Amino acid sequence: MQSRPSARTLEPHVVVPFQIDASQVEGMIREWLGRGFWRPNDAAQAAVISKVTAVYVPFWVFSAEVETAWTADTSQVPAGARGNWRPVAGTSQRRYDSILVGASGILTPQEVQEIAPFDLSAGVRPDEIDLVHAIVEEFRVTKRDARAMARAAIDRIVAEEVRGRISGSTRNIHVNNRVQAMSSVPALLPVWIMAYQYKEKPYRVLVNGQTREVYGIAPFSNAKLALVIVLIFAAILLLIAVVALGSIASHHL
Repeated sequence: MQSRPSARTLEPHVVVPFQIDASQVEGMIREWLGRGFWRPNDAAQAAVISKVTAVYVPFWVFSAEVETAWTADTSQVPAGARGNWRPVAGTSQRRYDSILVGASGILTPQEVQEIAPFDLSAGVRPDEIDLVHAIVEEFRVTKRDARAMARAAIDRIVAEEVRGRISGSTRNIHVNNRVQAMSSVPALLPVWIMAYQYKEKPYRVLVNGQTREVYGIAPFSNAKLALVIVLIFAAILLLIAVVALGSIASHHL
């Protein structure tokens, strides 16, 4: 009897090619480092990039039909109503496609969430890509485990959709999903992984190799934080002084 393949020996059904090359990535990262008030002014120039690696990262791509029944309370009540809340309920039926579940041991769940989405319609067959000379990470998550994660992702997505559908403030939201016809395919998606140092402290940044989305932790400027604190403190002292002077002036009138 032939044994079932493990997660690591899975072959992808689809591969999304890289749309940006190494010569573009460094410029994108330095531009990203230069954004944001709280980053040091010299971060873009002073960062020392030590490694830039193109990796085909494994994902499971799920699709499913979902029937939803939900209940909640809303603050939108008719004029003259005695209470501040009223119950609402509804049902829906929808197909969800391209639900991504990371199967990587390199990326954290947070990084997987931030680096998405990918345009999976641009995917090609594995034999159309030179994977022999590329860095390809093995699947670290089985289909069974990924399925449970996909169900949880669908629950979160549907709950957010229900919350956005209800007018006013909400409470006591309960969502019941019936997931049917769930299917999945293993896929490889393009991610640039870059390591850099700023003032000898290491950082990591990811770039979606298709959409150019950048995610990572940037250096934080303690000097700017100190300046803001001083300015806030000075503004408070100035306000106190103005109020005090106004009080003194009113007593002399």
